[in-house]
Amino acid sequence: MIDHRKSATAWLFTKASLFTLLVPGTVVVLLPYLLLADASLGAIDFLGIGLLGLLPLVLGAALYLRCAYDFVWSGRGTPLPIDPPIQLVMSGPYRYSRNPMYVGILAILAGEALLYSDLHLLYFLLAMTVLFNIFILGYEERALGRQFGEAYARYCEAVPRWIPDWSGLKALYYKTFARVALLPYVGGTIIHILRLIYDFPIEQMPNAVHWVVVVIGGYAGVGLIVFANRVPFENLWDKVGYGLLIFHLDGSVVFHAYILIAGSNDVLRIFPYWYSFLAVAYFIGLGLYVHRLNNRLYEERRS
Repeated sequence: MIDHRKSATAWLFTKASLFTLLVPGTVVVLLPYLLLADASLGAIDFLGIGLLGLLPLVLGAALYLRCAYDFVWSGRGTPLPIDPPIQLVMSGPYRYSRNPMYVGILAILAGEALLYSDLHLLYFLLAMTVLFNIFILGYEERALGRQFGEAYARYCEAVPRWIPDWSGLKALYYKTFARVALLPYVGGTIIHILRLIYDFPIEQMPNAVHWVVVVIGGYAGVGLIVFANRVPFENLWDKVGYGLLIFHLDGSVVFHAYILIAGSNDVLRIFPYWYSFLAVAYFIGLGLYVHRLNNRLYEERRS
């Protein structure tokens, strides 16, 4: 027997994917490519500050995809104006901002402008910011008000149009810092397993890896310190594990930041081949600890 709900959901995801490729894809890929057509892309300095543009670019893409998912799963619709959600979406990022999908797209454009250090992309970002505001104020909010009535009015009173208030940002940080902490350990495990398989010198590690550790590890490491007093520890050993996690994660951030500042991977030669066996073991161990920490924080937030 055909599950009509699953079929309908799959069709919604298909339409949302097509919309993403055609509309946001044009805004964040095709148009910036055309603007950069006469630029020398080979002039990018991957050790310079421009690489910091990867942070808003990646976070913006993740934010957009999460919003598109909420449109389909919670709203039973798509981002396409002629096929909007039939239910008001107030879950996920929409708990903190009324327009997180637009924020995600603008973050991607900001990341591209920084990454390529191009004024054309900066002007394009400003133009899209103006156009988004005109569309939201002139059409979208009025259409949502007509469709959802009082529910949308109450939602507008409770949630800011663009930037979440500090309490909302702090709540979002608290919910995500431990999840983000898991990423360096998953990535580190994969890298060291590949090193063991292919036996490549560790000093050949791409510089992009160092930036990822500094950015993602820094986000998680600060959260581990800031919210340490809110973590529901079970015993003394649990506290020791948490302290080891802070020491390793924040220490890794400092170490990889030093490599970026020095502009050389030579310091990595202090780690012999057998170190990767040890790295895989403690990366998996700390990763499992972070997974348990995520589960405990989830239960603590629900209670």
